[in-house]
Amino acid sequence: MGKLRISLIDCRFHSPIGVFAQERAVGHELAVSVNVAIDAPAIQGDTAECLAISYADLYEEVKSVMAEEGQLLETKAMAVAGRLRARWPQILKGSVKIVKISPP
Repeated sequence: MGKLRISLIDCRFHSPIGVFAQERAVGHELAVSVNVAIDAPAIQGDTAECLAISYADLYEEVKSVMAEEGQLLETKAMAVAGRLRARWPQILKGSVKIVKISPP
C-alpha cells in the first residue's frame, strides 16, 4: 500500500538553548516540525494499535527534548530524531525542522 506520513507542524516551545549561559537561562522560542513515515501494511489488522504512532505521544517526546538544556539547534534536532527512532522502530524515515522564532 505504501507509506503513511505523520506530521506535527510548527509546534511552539520555550527552550533553554544557546551557546552562552545567559542564552540558556533566558531561553528561546522555537517552532518544531516533525515528519515521520511508516509502512502502511505495518498498521493493518489486529496489530494496528500497537504499531500506530499517536500524535499526542509524538508531541510529548518532542516536548521532552525541547525542555532539556542544550547549546545547538542541530543537537536538539538529532536528539528528537534519535528519541523518536528509539521509541518507534517502525519509523522508516523522517525529518525534524527547528526554527528559532526571534534570533539575536
